[in-house]
Amino acid sequence: MSFASELRQVQLPSRAVAGRTTHRQAQAMPTAHPFAKAFAAAGVAYMVATAILLPMALRQLPVDASSYDHAYAVARALAQFTVAGFVPALITGMAVRQSPRPWRFRDIGLSVAAMFCLMATLQAAAALH
Repeated sequence: MSFASELRQVQLPSRAVAGRTTHRQAQAMPTAHPFAKAFAAAGVAYMVATAILLPMALRQLPVDASSYDHAYAVARALAQFTVAGFVPALITGMAVRQSPRPWRFRDIGLSVAAMFCLMATLQAAAALH
């Protein structure tokens, strides 16, 4: 038996101490790519909100509104939709990452959509005052 084959047969002691978790075990997530899924759901919510709510917001402008008024209303609505999508995606991504159970994309999407609606409502109410 050679020296190299003896080294291959030696079992190295495990570095993990009984009762303690290793760094790799502590970072194990049951849901793969939680932030990517949350931001994908936020992107879908943003597109749906833009398609539905932007024409409704533009109808509220007076008939004789200038192109500047239209552009300002569009920019303001898109900015509000962006914030209303980013914050829920970030919160949901953190919650899914810390969760011990795996989340399906549908669950992540519903969570982001619910928070998106809440954020958009709060922003709209704040804009009225």
